[in-house]
Amino acid sequence: MKKLIVLLVALAVLATCAPATPEVVEKEVVVEKPVVQTVVVEKEKVVEKPVVETVVVEKEVVVEKEVTKERILTIALSGDVETVDSDFSHFTRANEVNYNTQDQFFYYGWNILSAGYSMYDPKVIRGGAIESWELAPDGKSITLNVRRGVKFNHTGNPVTADDFIYYFDRGIETKSGYLWNIKNANIESWEKTGDYQFKIYFSKPSPFFFFLFRDQSQAPVDSVEMKKHATSDDPWATKWKARNEAASGEYYVESWSPGVEMVLRANKD
Repeated sequence: MKKLIVLLVALAVLATCAPATPEVVEKEVVVEKPVVQTVVVEKEKVVEKPVVETVVVEKEVVVEKEVTKERILTIALSGDVETVDSDFSHFTRANEVNYNTQDQFFYYGWNILSAGYSMYDPKVIRGGAIESWELAPDGKSITLNVRRGVKFNHTGNPVTADDFIYYFDRGIETKSGYLWNIKNANIESWEKTGDYQFKIYFSKPSPFFFFLFRDQSQAPVDSVEMKKHATSDDPWATKWKARNEAASGEYYVESWSPGVEMVLRANKD
């Protein structure tokens, strides 16, 4: 019998910690106001008769509106998340986690549709972990500039060109999913050209490079942390990485009880 997995996503936790906002409500208050009405009776005798007139006045009433401290999305899944090692992630559930926790090289643009809907625009490529780039005129190399100021969620280590070089080296050595993208993008070699810059060389112009590297699994990992968990029989820390996320995306894995639940929390930055 399959267990249900609950994936909790805490969205915009910090943004919702603002103090309560007063809300002004208009309220009608009924006030009994005595007035005098003149009544004419027989023999032209004037009699003063007190009556009651209802007067409606407005009064501002301040109501303290409670603001929810956290917004949580709970998702029930038919099975466990298989792995958080994007190098070996070929599964729907695992890729859903990858997409939310990793900062991919590139992203598609957006088309805003009617009724408030939007969808990807594959004709537009925008930067993700890669802030800018320059493609050589012959299409056989590309210089990539890493977005500065980005840190890995769990350690606070800065994302640098070293992490991208590690990404490519690991893909080749582990013969994993990264290798498929590398080969299909006609990537021949790569080199670091600065702390926040590296260069890729193609065997021939690559029309699919941007499309392949906006994939949910194509993102840098924390090479400094990964190397701490490498061993002689597991030099690329595959055992550790299978259960430990080391990315720099919009969310991070706060906790994971395999077979029970995984909690993703919003990156405060």
